[in-house]
Amino acid sequence: MKIIHTGKRAAPPKADMFMPRAMLVCLILIFLCDALVLVLGILTENWAEVLLSCVYLPLGILWFLWWKNQSIKILDEDTFRYTNMFGKKSIHSFSRISHIQVYLSSISVLVGRKRIFIDGGARVTKPLAQRLNEILEQQGSRYRVGKVGKGRMAILVVCAVIIGVLSGLASSGILDAADDTPSGDKTFSADGISITLTDEFLNTTWATGDAGGYNTVYSNGAVTVITLKEEFSLVAGFEGYTLEEYAQLTIEANAMDTAVKRDENGLIYFDHLFADPEAGDTYYYYDYVFKSGDAFWLVQFAVLEEEAASYAADVAHWAKSIEFEAGLYVEGAHSGVEGDVI
Repeated sequence: MKIIHTGKRAAPPKADMFMPRAMLVCLILIFLCDALVLVLGILTENWAEVLLSCVYLPLGILWFLWWKNQSIKILDEDTFRYTNMFGKKSIHSFSRISHIQVYLSSISVLVGRKRIFIDGGARVTKPLAQRLNEILEQQGSRYRVGKVGKGRMAILVVCAVIIGVLSGLASSGILDAADDTPSGDKTFSADGISITLTDEFLNTTWATGDAGGYNTVYSNGAVTVITLKEEFSLVAGFEGYTLEEYAQLTIEANAMDTAVKRDENGLIYFDHLFADPEAGDTYYYYDYVFKSGDAFWLVQFAVLEEEAASYAADVAHWAKSIEFEAGLYVEGAHSGVEGDVI
């Protein structure tokens, strides 16, 4: 890395090496991002982010002191004054510089036993650059203190700021929320029933056909939708049963401790829990019943018990979208089988 000199007009009157204002701008941006992460951490009760923001605060203070104080001022032909980041001043001689080492992002100047670092992003006046170049020539180094390197350091600083901003926002969940593209509707049709879900759902073969007895199974990883068709021809007089009666018979046949209900759209359903002994999870089932022109339908929406409440509105919306090729059955008089609807 080669130190940048700015020319006499761009140099401040009290220093021949100083930290540019761009560094202060970067510092301000980082402080603002840190404050944003701190506020978001408090609002979301993410105490790890709050702690991380507090850790960055002293680092920002050190960066400000480095920008404000670190400098070199030429006093006469052979002497210069160096001020470190904490404001401590010391006088040195150019003639005592024994070695200059150029690194990727800084230059190390060895004066006696003291080592002075000139950051790669610093601004250096032409007189100071010429003195350092003379010493470099004397030690046979191919490096030069010149005008090159400005673009590279600026890119490094900008990238550091961008990475800091993105890291802070990502850790606070801002980017995740911004990247959540709303899912589009997708209608699935099979075996005489259609249901409009979202394009996140996939049509699976799990528990369908002879293996499981169900007609269709759709899943998005969080919610599983299962359909079962029971045709009127299975039982004599089956078409005379009402939805409430069919739901009650299903509850009794499976020994469920639940009751028939109506949702906000007036659709008949019941609910129950199922514990999966293999996975160790408990699932909440919304069991909707429908009656088409040729069969009764049981449509189950299965979701983890702890997430059931958050999906209730979606389930009701999806259930309302269900349609049948045979059309809805128009019920006649009640058959006489009692079923409590709550």
